[in-house]
Order: sequence, then structure tokens, then C-alpha cells
Amino acid sequence: MITDFKNRHWDMTAPVKDQFSLNSTLSNMDAIITGSDQIWNSACIENMGLYYFGIDALPRQKLIAYAPSFGKNRFETNKYQIDTLKTHFRKFKAISVREDDGVSIMQNVFGIDNVMKVLDPTMLMDKDYYLRLAGIKDLKPKDSLAYYILDNDPQKQRWIDTLSRNLGLKPVNINKPEYNGSSPIGKIRSLRYPSIENWLKNIAESKFVLTDSFHGTVFSIIFNRNFLTFGNSARGNSRFESLLSMFELQSRIIINPNEITLPVKEINYSKVNILLHKYRKESTDFLLMALS
Repeated sequence: MITDFKNRHWDMTAPVKDQFSLNSTLSNMDAIITGSDQIWNSACIENMGLYYFGIDALPRQKLIAYAPSFGKNRFETNKYQIDTLKTHFRKFKAISVREDDGVSIMQNVFGIDNVMKVLDPTMLMDKDYYLRLAGIKDLKPKDSLAYYILDNDPQKQRWIDTLSRNLGLKPVNINKPEYNGSSPIGKIRSLRYPSIENWLKNIAESKFVLTDSFHGTVFSIIFNRNFLTFGNSARGNSRFESLLSMFELQSRIIINPNEITLPVKEINYSKVNILLHKYRKESTDFLLMALS
């Protein structure tokens, strides 16, 4: 699924499998942008080292950070790596992060004050771009409640059922794998998740979205869907809080499912879209400035 999508839509380098191939690939670049998502989560450093901090950039290259996330409100690693990054961050031409906590970490842990908070890169493109990607020419929402749940439990499932009944909508699981013929090993059937295009389509064509995913929340906003987001403390709530505060949608995050009150109010997207346009321009201007 992901490989098919990448091959059709992205320009990719050759696979990077070791330090030699990484150095060879980077040597052809004029600028290196590191980002986005949780590539600066301290848990990732345990297995990946400092690669995602652009530690291998050459002195002649422009080094830029666009919307990396620390994933939580703290950065937990050893003093040696913090001291290494303190020096390394001063080599960047421009640094942006995705969350408010990222700005605080850069300032308080690494002593870097000139840091900008920007949109997740998926939000740099407008709704029409994703409708074309999903193959939708004439958007007509269906009577469906799309739910995209990464960490399901009985309580969340009860709310999926309750909300779908209350709203009179058909619940549609957009994270459900489907069988895809037979695997090479005996009669064991292989599983295939919905394509990215179908995932986008299911959100765009729904009337309500229920999710515990950051990007499930992002695309609910892009497609102007009414939604609720379950807080996900294991994966980091600060990401959701920072995103939703930008659009004055803090009431859409549910930390305790017992707090949900019915009926769920409609979102005023005329106001949200004005803010989205503003942040999109600011974020795009940051990139253009950094690359100039």
C-alpha cells in the first residue's frame, strides 16, 4: 500500500541502508530539510542515533528543520547527546517545530530561541489537492461516521456505537485490514490495509470522524469534518493540544470518554479556515525564506 503510493507520487532517492550510501546521497544535495512528525522524539534516538537531526549534513549545505515533533513535552536522553545537539543546532539556517512544547524544548534544553511553530506539512496543501488525490470530483458526504482508532478498547468502541446511533450514521472502520488473496506460505491469507487514497476518501465523504490519531485529526480539519479526538497519552497528548489550540478547537479532544456530552456541536469552519489559511501562508513563507 505505502510502497505503491510512494512510487506513484514521490520522487525518491535510492534506498539508504548504511553510512556510505547516506553520505553518497547527501553529497548531491544543496539543502537538507529534516522533518516532520516525531523524528525528534527521544525514544527514536535509542535506535536511530542522531540521523534525523541532519547530523551528517555538509558545511556547504543549507540545513533546515521543518515541523519535526518531539512527541511529548520533554526530551529525555543523556548529557552527551544534548551537548552534541546544542552545538549542532547552531549549524541550521532555520529551525521550525510542530508543537508549542517543541518551541519550549528548543529554548530551554538547547538554548535556541529563534524557533518558529509551523503547520504539519500535510496541512500546507488544501482540501482540493487531497480530493484530487482521492479521485473525488464531486464531493457528496455520505451518512457515515468514519472512525480511525490506533489503540482501540471497549470504552472507545462503545462511543463509536453510541455516537453513530445518536447521529444516525453508519460506522465505518477506516483502519480495518482486508484479506488480499493467499500468502506464499501455505493457505495463510495475507492482510492489506486500505489504500491511502481510500483512507482520504472515507474521511472526506463522512459526516463525522472519531479518532485517536494526530493525522486523523489533521485530515478531519482539512476536510472540514465534524469530529472528536480521543486523547492518546501513550503516544503524546501535547501534539493534539498544540494542534487544536491553533484553531480554537480544544474542546474536541476527549481525555476521559465519560466527558463526552450529546449532542456534539457542529464546528464553525468559516473561522477555522481563516486561521488555516493564515498559518499555511506563514509556514510556506518560512520554507521559502529558509531555502532562499
